[in-house]
Amino acid sequence: MRGEEAEDPAYILRITKEEWVKQVYEKKRYYAGVRRRWRPGQRVLFVHKTEEGDAFIGSAVIDAVLGLEEMSDEDRRLCEQQGWSKLLLLRNLRRFKEALRVRETPLAKRRLPPRALHGMPVTPALLRSILGRLEKPRRR
Repeated sequence: MRGEEAEDPAYILRITKEEWVKQVYEKKRYYAGVRRRWRPGQRVLFVHKTEEGDAFIGSAVIDAVLGLEEMSDEDRRLCEQQGWSKLLLLRNLRRFKEALRVRETPLAKRRLPPRALHGMPVTPALLRSILGRLEKPRRR
């Protein structure tokens, strides 16, 4: 029997604008344009461009997923203007003390352009590796 982790992978969400990073952490919500089978309980890892390149800046767990028909009029208008289709309500939102550059993770071997990270599924092993690196002190 497959475990819950295998059925509901974690995903990477790349946040391109600093104002959207602030919005995610202040409002505990993420407007998703990338189409995935979003489900409550799934983990998401946030990537944002830093001075040293794209880096993991935080994580969260999806608490609820709202479609356009379930959103407030304000949220629906915003989504329609931006081409977004889902609103992910978040819990256990965590901002890492120190960003972890993507190039310091096993993803570096793939040599993907930064935008290819957006919506990428993360295997349980890769998730453990990334989170494990965040717990260990790193040298710069």
